[in-house]
Amino acid sequence: MNQMAGKADFSDTYVQPLPDFYFAALNRHDYAAPDTLIPYLRQLLSWSQANGYGRSMTILDIGASYGVTAMALRTGLGFHDLARHFADHGRAARGVAELIDADRRFFASFPAGPAVTALDASRPALDYASAVGLAARVVACDPNVDRVPPLEFDGPVAIVSSGTLGYIAAGGLGAILRAVRAPAVAGILIVSRTLSANPFIAACGHGTSFTVRELPTPLRQRRFIDPAEQQAAIRLVAERRPGAALHEEDGWVYASPLLFASEEGAPWLMHAR
Repeated sequence: MNQMAGKADFSDTYVQPLPDFYFAALNRHDYAAPDTLIPYLRQLLSWSQANGYGRSMTILDIGASYGVTAMALRTGLGFHDLARHFADHGRAARGVAELIDADRRFFASFPAGPAVTALDASRPALDYASAVGLAARVVACDPNVDRVPPLEFDGPVAIVSSGTLGYIAAGGLGAILRAVRAPAVAGILIVSRTLSANPFIAACGHGTSFTVRELPTPLRQRRFIDPAEQQAAIRLVAERRPGAALHEEDGWVYASPLLFASEEGAPWLMHAR
């Protein structure tokens, strides 16, 4: 259990050369965190295109693992449907290199979309995302303990994270944001309700010119793995978000979207829903 986030630890699912085990393990709990991020990201990309940025916006995916956000954005498939793809029985009889080549061809059959810079602590997961064409650039880094290298972008950047915050502390998030060099920045971070959003809001504002906005919308992430995790989550939500409705009593982990933007993205930020 991740004590800060009050959530189960799935870190052992990110160390394989292929994402098959990752999808099988999380789909068992009806995982849907990337699905909750994608509508906000599509809204941001549409706003970006309508305001003259076109296809120049790059996505910086924090905690990208195998490029799951890029998979969902490119294919239009939800997490459950992607899990079915990786659960195909024919995969078990094929080697890693053959499957990576097959996956590269599968993802290449969809329109490419924006370039993605994938940041994660798992080198095997990043190697996969790069090999199958989901990530144009990878950054192997644990921002809680490593120095975050400069993250330079020629055009605007959308910074996203579908479920990593908590595993990445507020200080780690702040280190990433201060490392970004881009002419315009907007971001969508999905923050578990077991965490107070305040440290992450502070991280988005400290040393930056970002405006930050937390939306109250409760987003289902996955089912709890057991009653102990559920009870721990209910206790943390009650402690860290006094007065908030305890949606977690229905058996699901919930999160809420935290949005931020530099001055150029302020109109999107104010109208995002």
